[in-house]
Amino acid sequence: MESKGEAWLKKYYPVEAETLANASDIECVQHSLNKWRGLTKDVLEKYGLVSDESLIEGDNFSFYIDDDSCALCVKYLVQEVMCTGCPLSKQLGKPCDANYIAPYSIFIRTGNPLLMIKALEKTLLSLQNRKNDGNE
Repeated sequence: MESKGEAWLKKYYPVEAETLANASDIECVQHSLNKWRGLTKDVLEKYGLVSDESLIEGDNFSFYIDDDSCALCVKYLVQEVMCTGCPLSKQLGKPCDANYIAPYSIFIRTGNPLLMIKALEKTLLSLQNRKNDGNE
């Protein structure tokens, strides 16, 4: 029988971020957005999971919310050793963990993913609009 943690992974993190290292920015943002939508309090409760800084866990399950589980970080931070090319960083005007009020930093302190979700949604919309305008 599938555990609640496995069920969460299947829905919100179906493929490892590292498999998207050469994917389009849109695919990477979609992957990241899906993961972050799975980190809301309601979703975590539904799956019997809790958030503690960068770790979500439940019975025999743990998952880190960090640069290894972010398709954008895998593509830009890990491969290029900086965030300058990251579309989320461009949207925010700084890396998502740049300071105390950056979306990732807020999540680590409070467990609230909503600022990251909002930033990723804006980033996705911007990328889709550029693609539709032929500027990608």
